[in-house]
Amino acid sequence: MYIDVHAWIGHYPFRPAPVRTAAELVALMDDHGIDKACVAYMPAVYYHDVTLGNAELYPEIAPYADRLIPVAVINPVYACAIEDLEREVREHGVKMIRLFPRQHKYDLACPESVALLKKAAELGVCVQLPIYLEDHRGRHPLDIEEPLMASEVEKAAMLAPETDFMILNYVNSAFAAPLSKLERPGRIYYDFGKCDPLYSSSMSILLESAGIDNVVFGTNMPLQAIDAQLAKMEYLPVTHNLTAGEIEKIASGNAKRILGL
Repeated sequence: MYIDVHAWIGHYPFRPAPVRTAAELVALMDDHGIDKACVAYMPAVYYHDVTLGNAELYPEIAPYADRLIPVAVINPVYACAIEDLEREVREHGVKMIRLFPRQHKYDLACPESVALLKKAAELGVCVQLPIYLEDHRGRHPLDIEEPLMASEVEKAAMLAPETDFMILNYVNSAFAAPLSKLERPGRIYYDFGKCDPLYSSSMSILLESAGIDNVVFGTNMPLQAIDAQLAKMEYLPVTHNLTAGEIEKIASGNAKRILGL
């Protein structure tokens, strides 16, 4: 079973997204053997009021409630952000949110952000931090200039020590190596979207630093190729001596625990 923790629907502002609707996303998942996906609404990242984007997400994915799990985009420095988070959890059962400090122009460790992070911990919500939507090397001139850095996550993680974070779509060995040294009750999870299991040490560093229980499967579909991530799962038992049980944890078991499935 595969649970993809990083999926999207909706229009992307810098190029046509190959899949935009919930029906198209589910068809794409079927083509690749992905059972469930945690999905957010791409326009919400760029709307002035992100909650309007979240409101468009829920009815779109409602017919596929057995396959698509809602993820809300939240902007901590926007008015009533904490009330918005509480409503998303109360009315829509949200278990994960996505934050975009670079796109929304705030410091992840600013007081408003830390207050939101602490509220997420109180509500049992995991905070996802997609480092890229697309690879920075091919960025549109209007896209972010620099990604979020590990030192910024470290600072915020220590100010909100009980909050669970999930770092997405980066060479996450660069995050896991320093962040694994933090002493805090909250957990930090990582996908391996930009880690190479064959020709670099990035995958080994990620697995050793984070531990199997903190690595999850995420593709960033439909903006990136799903097959590359599935191929890595096939290589891991050979290249990194992972057992069937460890592969199952990465593919779906860890996500099930986070989501309470």
